[in-house]
Amino acid sequence: MGGGIAYNSEEFEAICESGLAASTKYQVLVEKSLLGWKEYELEVMRDLADNMGILSRLPRLKTLTDNEYQLLRDYSVAKIREIGVECGGSNVQFAVNPEDGEVMIIEMNSRVSRSSALASKATGFPIAKMAAKLSIPRFAFEKFPGSEPILTTQMKSVGKAMASGCTFQESFQKAVRSLEIGYSGWGCAKIKELGWDWDQLKYNIRVPNPNRIHAIYAAMKRGMKVDDIHALSFIDKWFLTQLKELVDVKQHLMSWSLFDMTKEDFFELKRRDMTKEDFFELKRRGFSDKQIAYATRSNEEDVRSKRISLDVTPAYQRVDTCAAEFDANTPYMYSSYDFECESSPTTMTKKVLILGEGPNRIGQGIEFNYCCCHTSFALRESGYETIMMNSNPEIVSTDYDTSDRLYFEPLTVEDVLNNVLMESSCNLVLPFEKSQGCDVALGPEMRSTGEVMGIDYKSPLAFAKAQIAAGQKLPLSGTAFLSLNDITKRALPKIARAFIYLGFKVVSTSGTAHVLESEEIPVERVLKMHGDPADGHHKLRRCPDQIDGRQLRSLALAYKIPVITTVACALSTAEAIKALKSSTIRMLALQDFFQDQAESMAAKRVPSIYSSSIE
Repeated sequence: MGGGIAYNSEEFEAICESGLAASTKYQVLVEKSLLGWKEYELEVMRDLADNMGILSRLPRLKTLTDNEYQLLRDYSVAKIREIGVECGGSNVQFAVNPEDGEVMIIEMNSRVSRSSALASKATGFPIAKMAAKLSIPRFAFEKFPGSEPILTTQMKSVGKAMASGCTFQESFQKAVRSLEIGYSGWGCAKIKELGWDWDQLKYNIRVPNPNRIHAIYAAMKRGMKVDDIHALSFIDKWFLTQLKELVDVKQHLMSWSLFDMTKEDFFELKRRDMTKEDFFELKRRGFSDKQIAYATRSNEEDVRSKRISLDVTPAYQRVDTCAAEFDANTPYMYSSYDFECESSPTTMTKKVLILGEGPNRIGQGIEFNYCCCHTSFALRESGYETIMMNSNPEIVSTDYDTSDRLYFEPLTVEDVLNNVLMESSCNLVLPFEKSQGCDVALGPEMRSTGEVMGIDYKSPLAFAKAQIAAGQKLPLSGTAFLSLNDITKRALPKIARAFIYLGFKVVSTSGTAHVLESEEIPVERVLKMHGDPADGHHKLRRCPDQIDGRQLRSLALAYKIPVITTVACALSTAEAIKALKSSTIRMLALQDFFQDQAESMAAKRVPSIYSSSIE
């Protein structure tokens, strides 16, 4: 039902009370806090001959010694053998105490996960076939008004963006702008955190939240030392030192004029009072044209024109899937300001560049991914060479066989035009008109961050199990508040009769009540915001999509009252409550269920419950 991290006794009591209220058995699990420990994930692959392959990644800007890394490799191998995963992939998550080296296993998933997709794309290792890269999670707290943007033990990210480069700084800045939340990199922009006082900055550095990395930038710019930031955030000093260098480069860049810059300045920014060995790299540190424009008081178009006139363009490297032992032929590419280009674009005149969806947004990812994939498939069948450009490692459009070539790049004007320049003759296909801030119009709006599954021999009980798994406590009696818009009012009598048959009392606002009264269905009229749900009077709500509907839904959720927002779900809920009142929920093993289904279908020749529908 969730979790949290308590920083003091008051927060501890509040989290426990919330957990106890949500628990069906009035129990909570209290565990030791691992704040400040080094977190590490390993993707472990095993075949039937007990051959092991291990991929790893660092989730939270932490470093490990070689001894610690080898120890975690041994632990992960022992764990997958003990659990009994004979073939396939598993995800093992560790925590290491930086003070004494104590190791704890946070979690072990005997399956592939979202992290597996990231590891597969970053290394080119085909994890799914058996059962300096950087990723940054993307958060969408704006989709949940009233929610607290604090990161705890609960999964709150809606996806990831992946970026690759020749240095950590380059990868980091590319990953920041790949998130598509208004930043063209880290710094060199007007950010709200620069206006915060010290208390607010320190709080946002200490408590994990989506603004943390920008709070670190503001603190560094205002003079906070790396040691002090480390003491607050527990981020390793190596990473903080790398970030501090970016702040210093930006400060030095502010003293330059765009039109005074030479070709060498784009590649390497020299301090006028330092020697050649003290050169600061600019483009190799990931600074975008837009960042340079901000620092030099110019505009992005002027920066690009100046850069192109000096023949300063990125080279494209292949993701080395063979650890330099053999030639890597995977079509995964990423840009870097290096001197050797490994992309080898073809001379075909019929080639199309397809822009992917970028990092996941709630209610968008599946639609974009489907469109990108089928665009590529259809164009390839028509004789076109397809080139995919995306920054999302968790989707099919970035699989190795979806397109002829794949570029893991931010979907910005600079990065797209760089790719077009290299590929020479390209048509440009966009699945939807793509620009910053247009995701609201992409709809349909959706706010789920995951799924649950309920399974049973009867659809109503399967639906009831799914609702329970999602945290909905379906009442067996009480009052149902119904309020439907004009489009769905034709289904109102059927919904009302279903709940009245189950013994519920129906209350409605004036418009809805008028329809029910015309059908001679008993209903009590109420005001839209009438009554205090804390008394347990209103047990079920069906709300419209207007402002008052949002207020009602928020109020209902606060008091853990089930909220139903579609006609189909309302009818399914009634069927589920009916089944709960007449049946007992039984736990089923999936193997037994599918075995029974197969035997039943073979013997009776009846359709599966999956083909049934609620009338």
